[in-house]
Parts: sequence; C-alpha cells; structure tokens
Amino acid sequence: MAAEKREQNASRNNGGRQDSQEGAAAAVRGAAADAGQRVMEGVDYARDHMAHTYRRAEGMVARNPVPSLATSFGIGFGLGMLVTLLLTQREETWAERNIPDSWRNLPDRLRHMNLPDSVARHMPSR
Repeated sequence: MAAEKREQNASRNNGGRQDSQEGAAAAVRGAAADAGQRVMEGVDYARDHMAHTYRRAEGMVARNPVPSLATSFGIGFGLGMLVTLLLTQREETWAERNIPDSWRNLPDRLRHMNLPDSVARHMPSR
C-alpha cells in the first residue's frame, strides 16, 4: 500500500512537470507564431511600399524622360569612374623591378647628350 502511494505521488509529481513543460512549449509555440505573423506583416508592408515607390518613380520617368535619362547617365558615369579609380592600382613593371636605374635612364641620357661633339672630342685633331 505504501508502495502504491509512493508510485502515485511520483506520477503526480512527474505529471506536474510534464504539464509545466507542455505549457512552456505551448507558450513558445504561440510566441513563435506571433513573431512569424509580425514578420510576415512587415514583409507585406515593405513589398507594398516598394511597389508604390516603384510606380511613383516610373511615373516620374514617364513625365520627364530627358532629365531622367541625363540623371541616369551622370550617375552611371560617376559610379563607373569611382569603381575604376578604386580597382586600378599602378603596378610596377618588369623593367622597373629588374633593370638598374642607371640603365633604365640610358635612353634619356643619350638623347640629351650632344653625341657628335662627344665623338669629335676623341678624334685626333688635324
């Protein structure tokens, strides 16, 4: 008899835990459903707002085609220039890496040199 009472008490205690766990799970499910509903409402609002904004922009372009085209061209050109400036970096050439400065500047020195006088200086005078 005492064993039966202990077993009944244990099942009641266990059942109480199970009920509280089920209640917590139901509360979590309800909160998740509410959060999901709020997210869906936000998505619907954003979709409607973007559609309205798109229609307004489309109407403005239809009413003002030339200024819209000029503005689009200017923005595209400016962004293209910006991307080009950001992506291009001057890279050192093979000659700059491997040829000494004195040899690299040799064509400039020969051009500025008065070569006939230099040769004449080494020739025997008459």
